[in-house]
Amino acid sequence: MRKVRVGVIGVGHMGSRHARVCFENPLSELVAVVSKDEAEARRVAESYRAKAYTDYGEMLSKENLDAVFVATPDHLHREPVVTAAEAGVHIFCEKPLASNLEDADAIISAAKKAGVKLMVGYILRFDPRYAAIKDAIEEGTLGEPLTVYSRRMASKVGASRLEWKAYPELYLAVHDIDLALWYVGDTAIRVSGEAVKAGLHREKGIPDAVWVFIRFKKGAVAVVEAGWMLTKRLASWRKPSTWKPFGDVQLEVIGSRGSAYLNYTPMCLKALDDDGWKFPETLHWPELHGRLIGSIVQEHEHFYRVILEDGEPLIDGEEARRSLEIALAARRSAESGTPVELPISQT
Repeated sequence: MRKVRVGVIGVGHMGSRHARVCFENPLSELVAVVSKDEAEARRVAESYRAKAYTDYGEMLSKENLDAVFVATPDHLHREPVVTAAEAGVHIFCEKPLASNLEDADAIISAAKKAGVKLMVGYILRFDPRYAAIKDAIEEGTLGEPLTVYSRRMASKVGASRLEWKAYPELYLAVHDIDLALWYVGDTAIRVSGEAVKAGLHREKGIPDAVWVFIRFKKGAVAVVEAGWMLTKRLASWRKPSTWKPFGDVQLEVIGSRGSAYLNYTPMCLKALDDDGWKFPETLHWPELHGRLIGSIVQEHEHFYRVILEDGEPLIDGEEARRSLEIALAARRSAESGTPVELPISQT
């Protein structure tokens, strides 16, 4: 089986991980990386034996690529994705698809017009535990899903690390909004949102946390709690170097015949030393004997096989648009103080 020739656009927090998986995976060949910061581009490129560019248009014109990973900040997805589509290159776009519906629709339209694959990076669908809950729902073990509750609370370090405005509804809650849509399998008709505005709001102008309430057409309800509220001590340690911090993550699905529960606090492993308690991430992108493993690898391999076997991605642009719309509706509701009916206008 031939390898998928890949370029990575944006090599920050997630993009550098994608570059590493592209380099390490036997189904792919990392050809080039792009960053506006030349030093950053060279550093990542040298680490993974790739070429460095500061302009994605130049990379797309000079390199013979099969696919690109777009991991720029949310509000900067549209131009590189559309440019890649016009170049006839398949696209993996990190979630959320965009920061507004106008950009999302332009991305979806460009991919369809060019006839290229568009997959969006909802990594939780490739976590065996979240997927096991979906299997239980599909086989009728839980009956009809009636309520979904999730918590995705991260350390304040995460928001301060990102130079751009990482709105909790788009950066964090959208993961669980996608899960709620996946599990319930119904049309969302109404969204309510509440925002907590404290230190992060004063510093960056974004909510510290959000609560999102979703009503579905057939009567199910989902509640998503997400934010940058936890102490910096939770993610400020640096050793061991392979241990990456996480947060407080939980999920509960209650159906008409049964229920399922997931608790990732901690992810099985915990330690205590002079730096305090440590709860490392062990499922999505941990290191094992010098290589990244976990859900991110499964996500990549699915994307490569979609390309190599002319398949369809598990999460495409249309599905990603639905979770984005709910996240934006929650923000609008929090600002207005009233529930928002779906669909909403392009904002």
